[in-house]
Amino acid sequence: MTASRNSDESDIIPVNRTSERLLLIGCKSFAGIHAVSWEDQEIPNIPDYDTVVVSVPHITKDFLANSDGTSFEKMRTALVRFLNSKGKLVVIAVPRI
Repeated sequence: MTASRNSDESDIIPVNRTSERLLLIGCKSFAGIHAVSWEDQEIPNIPDYDTVVVSVPHITKDFLANSDGTSFEKMRTALVRFLNSKGKLVVIAVPRI
């Protein structure tokens, strides 16, 4: 592991590790992570992330009524590429009766 040392030899700071990139799809109400709502026209390049969280409960009836389905098709294709690149996918769902 590559490390840099400051004046105190006991303090080792890793320099070759990048932080994990997280994308939340569905709502924007979380600070500190990259998040997009379902209504956003542009979804970022999903395979660029390490972990993607998809919040299904945030899909609204208005969004579904106004969607022509192409956004879901594009997202499906991007998620397949993401999973093929060993990304971690978390899907939040709520059972409806």
